[in-house]
Amino acid sequence: MDCGGLVIKVAHDLGLSDFDVSGYGMQATDESMLELCREHLVEVPQDAMAAGDIIVMRFGGNRHIGIVGDYKYGGLTVIHAQTAHPRAVVESRLDADWLRMVKASVAACFSFPGVSA
Repeated sequence: MDCGGLVIKVAHDLGLSDFDVSGYGMQATDESMLELCREHLVEVPQDAMAAGDIIVMRFGGNRHIGIVGDYKYGGLTVIHAQTAHPRAVVESRLDADWLRMVKASVAACFSFPGVSA
């Protein structure tokens, strides 16, 4: 499963959306991921990001998407499909140190229409 498929599968399983997309490349190198999110989700300010929101990150020229979660010791996590080793769905603490370590930045944050934290 890739990062986009993870978000779509969770949304379908929770009854939040029936949207789907196919035929996209394994590397999201343009703004199409952001455009799809802006079309189907509600953009929220990054400082209002909460568990259950969807986050789009920039890794250099690539885009990556994940689901914001709660960190059990305070703060937030990102649940995302990692295609590098290990190839798995993983949860990473979403803080400045992690973003710096993986050379990522937050491009935008979204919530599903009608869903609030």
